[in-house]
Amino acid sequence: MFLEVIIDLFGNAIGIFILGFFGFIVLFYGLALVISVGVGLIVFIALNPLSWIFIIALLAGGFLIIAK
Repeated sequence: MFLEVIIDLFGNAIGIFILGFFGFIVLFYGLALVISVGVGLIVFIALNPLSWIFIIALLAGGFLIIAK
C-alpha cells in the first residue's frame, strides 16, 4: 500500500523532478555536513592532546572488552 502510493507520486515526470531536486539538496548538504564535522574532529584531535589520551583509553578499553 505505502509502496504503491510512493510509486504513484514519483511515477510521473514532475514527481521525478521533485525527488531529484530534493535528493540533490539532501545529498550535497549531507556531504558538506559530513566533511565539516570530519575536519572539525581532526582539528580538535590535532590541537587537543588531552583528547589523544581519551581516545587511546577508549580504544584500549574496547580492545580489552573484545579480547575478553
